[in-house]
Amino acid sequence: MLRETIKDEVVDPVITDIWRASEVGELCEAYLCHVRLGNQPAKMPGRIRHLLDDGGLHEKDIVNRLKQGGFDTLYTGDDQLYVHCVDGDVRINGHPDGLLRNIPEDLRRLDWADERFSWDSVYYLLEITAPNTFAYQRYSQEHLRGVNWRKFVQTHLYLGSEELRDKAHCAVVVVKNKMTSALYEEGLTYDKSIVDTTVEKLKRVEELVARNEVSSMRCSDWHKDNCKFRHLCFAENEVEDRTLPTHGFLDADKLLEAQQLREALDAYVQGKEYESLAKELNEESRRYFGEIIDQYDAEGIFVNQRKVKWTNSSWSGIDTETLKLKYPDIYEEVHIVKPTHFISVGRGKGD
Repeated sequence: MLRETIKDEVVDPVITDIWRASEVGELCEAYLCHVRLGNQPAKMPGRIRHLLDDGGLHEKDIVNRLKQGGFDTLYTGDDQLYVHCVDGDVRINGHPDGLLRNIPEDLRRLDWADERFSWDSVYYLLEITAPNTFAYQRYSQEHLRGVNWRKFVQTHLYLGSEELRDKAHCAVVVVKNKMTSALYEEGLTYDKSIVDTTVEKLKRVEELVARNEVSSMRCSDWHKDNCKFRHLCFAENEVEDRTLPTHGFLDADKLLEAQQLREALDAYVQGKEYESLAKELNEESRRYFGEIIDQYDAEGIFVNQRKVKWTNSSWSGIDTETLKLKYPDIYEEVHIVKPTHFISVGRGKGD
């Protein structure tokens, strides 16, 4: 039904001398050359268009939550500012997600902030992003810089813009898990070196574009098979065939969800490692508790208001091998097989 109406979309390139703040954090200079030259990208899969549209819905949701929570929000939604991030040889413009004004002291709590972040400003840049669960889990350790470099650069460009540099020197980034609605909130302070490095990169790109050339930079990882300019950077035999089988095993690298699948696997492997470590820690703790209780010949011990004690229990069951050997008819009568259906993750392609 509805799925059949989701079609790939041809995106017409736009040639302009103004960069968009949301794209200049891209690390691949060949990609940026293609953007600047107005080269035709591959068709945008229909599902990607829906994901982008969903991002706007998540942004509206966070803004509404902030307003309902008593935050003074400015320039959000249809009233977003148009800011000039850098002028001169390189021009970068964009639309920040909004501003926060006079944040109440009892609401000044973040999950993480850089060392220079402070609450001494009237205005704070507001930026919002909504990743999947597996990317979201990385934020507590890697923060915005490590998870979403594009957004990180974009945020610093906005803080350094003509319109905001004298108003806000810090930003609050709200990260919403689009699958669970969980929130992570981070504070960032303007770092001019991020902007300077980005401008120098764009200058290199513009020098190439002036000669109608493309950077020799080429990606060698999974990006190669998912980039919208892959058909311009690589020969057909250098790019994975993205035709999907109708049965058997899929190759994650050929799917739109390639990065999310890698993040899911990383989360699974990390979870198994934690599971093994947790089991070892639990067993070691139990052994130590038992030694102390026995040493003092006590019934148990209270630790941080938790009761720790020896517990006697028994296990009862049926020796199925003996039952099958001595009473095969009864065994066949009571023995049942329940099929199970679950996901298993092997250690390699041969598992």
